[in-house]
Amino acid sequence: MKSEPIKYPCFFCDAKCQMEAGVYELRRLGNYGVSVCTICYEGSWDGIAPVYQDKLIAFLKENGKKVPERNEKGWLPRECKVENA
Repeated sequence: MKSEPIKYPCFFCDAKCQMEAGVYELRRLGNYGVSVCTICYEGSWDGIAPVYQDKLIAFLKENGKKVPERNEKGWLPRECKVENA
């Protein structure tokens, strides 16, 4: 009997994503310390969408990290160095 694959939630959209058996649907989001689904990752090529920024900022603050500078669009960058507060 084949067992169901283990699924993990996307940090942004909560989609359940497989991360085993050759199927890797989550991607690490820069140095933020979170993983997001491929759709959310690819959709953030020009920065983290405002709809998700409050959640990410709260996570950073809860974990003692500085909020990085925003990009030219005023959004948090997808790739950046996240430092301790």
